[in-house]
Amino acid sequence: MKKMIVGAVVALTASISMADSITVNADAADQQAIVGGAMGWVGQVTAMSGSGAPGTVVTYVIPFKLPDIGGKPITNVQLNVYVVKGYPYGAPQETYVDVYGGRVASSSAVMSNDCNSATAIGDNIAKISKGAETSNTVKSVELTASFFQDIYKNDESAAGKYVFLTLRPDVAPASASATITWATANDPKTENRPTLVISTK
Repeated sequence: MKKMIVGAVVALTASISMADSITVNADAADQQAIVGGAMGWVGQVTAMSGSGAPGTVVTYVIPFKLPDIGGKPITNVQLNVYVVKGYPYGAPQETYVDVYGGRVASSSAVMSNDCNSATAIGDNIAKISKGAETSNTVKSVELTASFFQDIYKNDESAAGKYVFLTLRPDVAPASASATITWATANDPKTENRPTLVISTK
């Protein structure tokens, strides 16, 4: 009886240890990119997503260095970002910020086209609306695991390259300066910086 119990505990421990999670910090080269090709905020401690003027979409592009997952299947990916403040000028319609997955590259340099990445991988991480966003809070959203699994599947040397994720409103807010300000990888507080948590089994 004792051997059976010990064996069950060993088997349970083995199954638990097979699951793993890797926390990836955003690269410090993260930037804010604005539709139309104008880019800014390189090296700043905050970046925005929302609208800089009526009908103009402002995006926050974040490069993450892909870790070595040891050939394991990815079961879950979570993005954590820190809201510094919401700034809804006037009273815009409710607009949600989504997460989009973009290209993979060996360099962490953000390009203007990264703001147009089209693969939606995370829904409604935050809402832009009058008084809707609480400042100084972490926002988390589960991302599409298959998007990341396909990166490794299609590129044997994906580990060590960068994937570019974009925070962008699904609809351009009607009012000017309707934005959410996020902490970047340059925030002096480590706990405020964007992270990806990749779980494998």
